[in-house]
Amino acid sequence: MLIHSNEWDEMSNQAAKEAMALYAQKHGFGGPKTTYRLKDWGISRQRYWGTPIPMIYCPKCGLVPVPEKDLPVLLPEKVEITLTGGSPLANMESFVNVKCPKCGTLPSQA
Repeated sequence: MLIHSNEWDEMSNQAAKEAMALYAQKHGFGGPKTTYRLKDWGISRQRYWGTPIPMIYCPKCGLVPVPEKDLPVLLPEKVEITLTGGSPLANMESFVNVKCPKCGTLPSQA
């Protein structure tokens, strides 16, 4: 419930948002609008970084999570952003080809 909000006192949050949007629209300085900035950011982040939990693919062990002692995984500083699709990190051999934390195999050794 809103308090100290003039004509919107004692309205619920949702009812007050709707009433304020109509008030703004009636007086010509705004109106109701929905935005998805957080969702947009999450998609952009995933395109660059990948899955939220860093995983290493080993030809012998399969998917292996990065050990807790190696977290957080830091992103490389000099990454070429080509805007051609896919993750820019996929082209960074030193970032992608790492030893398996379980068996020590490099992807090129399999």
